[in-house]
Parts: sequence; C-alpha cells; structure tokens
Amino acid sequence: MGNFPLLNTTDFGTFSVLKQDRRNFLANFEHDLFDKRITLFGSFLFANDLAEAQLAPSPVVALTLYNIAVPANNPYNPFGIALGLNGAGSPRIRSRFVDSGNRIFDTTTDAYRFVGGLKGEITPDYSYEAAYTYGREDQSFLTHNAINGAALNQALIQSGRLMRRAGH
Repeated sequence: MGNFPLLNTTDFGTFSVLKQDRRNFLANFEHDLFDKRITLFGSFLFANDLAEAQLAPSPVVALTLYNIAVPANNPYNPFGIALGLNGAGSPRIRSRFVDSGNRIFDTTTDAYRFVGGLKGEITPDYSYEAAYTYGREDQSFLTHNAINGAALNQALIQSGRLMRRAGH
C-alpha cells in the first residue's frame, strides 16, 4: 500500500461544491379597513431549490463489511475459491463500481409560507396584531448510480447457482 490511499477518489471527477438552482417569490400586502384601527395584512413566500451533489463511484472496501458472498463457481470470481461472507479471508478484495459512474444525489425542495392577519391602533399608546402562519415544505431525494449491496449479493449467489446447474 505504501504512500497510496486505499480508496483514491481524485480520479473520478467529483466535486465538493454543491450545485444549486434557487427560485424565490415573495409578496406582501396591507390594506386599511378602518383607517388605522383595523388593517388587513398578509405575506406569501414560495421557494424552489434544486441541488446536485456527487461522490466517487460506490466503494467496496471489504466484501464481508457489506455481507457480500462470491461463490467459487461464480463467473466473476477469477480465483476459484469462495470470497467474502463465509469465504476465504485471502485474497482481500477492494473495488469501486466505476462502470456505474459517480454517485449522484439530486434534491428538490418546494417551500411555502403564508402569513395573514389583522393589526391596528387602539389608542396612540396601544396597538394589537393577530396573525395566522402556515408553512409547508416538500422534499424529494434521488440517488443515482449507488450500488444496492443486497441486490448485488443476490445476483452473485444466483450466478454461482446457474453455473453449477450448467455443469461448470
């Protein structure tokens, strides 16, 4: 291993600055109903945020860490011995799923806020304000190119079973 890191991510073109696209709309209003005695007021805010982040392709630092088993007769196993879970401890397998590309994380957020109320002067020394506030935020998170370890393990075990049935 020497001076080289176990999982070098600099070769994958990832960036640590989050790309964002933001849109906001704000509207306020006030209307005197009875001079300064009763004033109707309100505010509405809408915000939309689109964000994208990237990480290097999914790493596999150790098969047993992710409960991955590669049967000895699996066509993707060049060693001919069981590897990973319930397998030989050597050779130690480390990899990145570079064929799937960088992991991409997309986030979409929509936020709404409404304030509405009444305010006014009772006397020059006393005033009042009553308001109602409603807010809502909807978010969706999508992850692209991440490897599902359980599905990968199932595919590897299944490949080994198919090879056994074929007589290999």
